[in-house]
Amino acid sequence: MIHNNNDFDFKLKFTEVGKPFLIIDNFLTQEEYETVINELDTIVRPAMRRHETGGAVDSDGNALKDTNACFVNDIYVNPMLSPTFKTLQKFHTDKDLNSKIANSHWTFEWLKDHGAEEHMQFLYYNDKDTYGDHVDIFNTSALLWLCKEPKGFEGGDFMIEKNHKVEFKNNRMVIFNFGTLHGVTPVKRTSLLDGHGRYCISKFMRPA
Repeated sequence: MIHNNNDFDFKLKFTEVGKPFLIIDNFLTQEEYETVINELDTIVRPAMRRHETGGAVDSDGNALKDTNACFVNDIYVNPMLSPTFKTLQKFHTDKDLNSKIANSHWTFEWLKDHGAEEHMQFLYYNDKDTYGDHVDIFNTSALLWLCKEPKGFEGGDFMIEKNHKVEFKNNRMVIFNFGTLHGVTPVKRTSLLDGHGRYCISKFMRPA
């Protein structure tokens, strides 16, 4: 269910080694959700590819990401032409939201006090797709999980530091800092409906 208003549900949690991460439910309003899903379904997913899409590798150089993916710059000359990129700017422009994130823990305070250089990647997980444990190179990562309703898969849960599971939920965002080990468990499709797999919009940020 997508809420008609921004009724954010914030949860600050910590890994066993003390690294903070935020879970924000109801990140998009119904109108925003419909705008983003429409772009993902009609423009982004057809532009995705399977290989050479960037991302973490293991010690042998093999890609840990086994999904379809693309960056916003692969599609748009100017990222602000993307309705999704523009919608997620509320991460910075919504003062209440920005303050809640920045004030939740001192490691996120820079988001309020500094401008952000950001990149955005779109990922789509279909049957058996997964992402092995890895660490992002940016200061802060914000991952927004979405799916078309009814959800057509099981699994696709988020693992932090190997043993802390955050279950997939439509319209859920998870925010964490550099050095946090994370990955995604395999997706098992339960529906043949086109485009009803697991979407992830990865927003990578560092001080501008």
